[in-house]
Amino acid sequence: MFQSSQAVVPPHMIGHGIKAPSVDILPPAAPPAPSIEGATNDSVMLCWDLLDESVVRIVLQALPLKKETSKVHWAKFDPAKGHGKRVVISKNIDRINSAIVSGLTRKTYYVFRMVVANMRGTAEGETTLPVYTGVQKAKRKISIFGGTGKHHNTSTTGSVNVSRKGSMDMSRKGSLDSRSPAASVTSVS
Repeated sequence: MFQSSQAVVPPHMIGHGIKAPSVDILPPAAPPAPSIEGATNDSVMLCWDLLDESVVRIVLQALPLKKETSKVHWAKFDPAKGHGKRVVISKNIDRINSAIVSGLTRKTYYVFRMVVANMRGTAEGETTLPVYTGVQKAKRKISIFGGTGKHHNTSTTGSVNVSRKGSMDMSRKGSLDSRSPAASVTSVS
């Protein structure tokens, strides 16, 4: 006898991105906010933990903000009217844990969220912190602590890359060797 908590999948749908349920399927839980792994002038890479195998669709939503501190109103999300972007993933969900949302407006703040769906329902995920598309140059003081316990301060514009060997590449300012494999870099405003 059919129970209301079981999903019914028509036989012609099995094998086309939809799996036959072997157990009771519940509506999906709301996913956490995806992590932002990188941004360019017009795209952002998002990552997340692998989802439950019952999820058959992921929608990544990108909502533009007027400024970094703007209040988020997902009700205004409407890609058809040019207010936001959407990426839909409906194949290989159980093996995908990252995606690039491209075609974003340059020099704009965006927030992102995931909306997941299965045979029993849809769940809207948490919202990320705002991310900026475009080059943001900020002058920051970088504190470098070497193995000698000495403290070095320098100012830089650009990025700081730390390798495992302890050398530091400070773009646009040459390179600085910390001379310690256990060097740590902290950014101070």
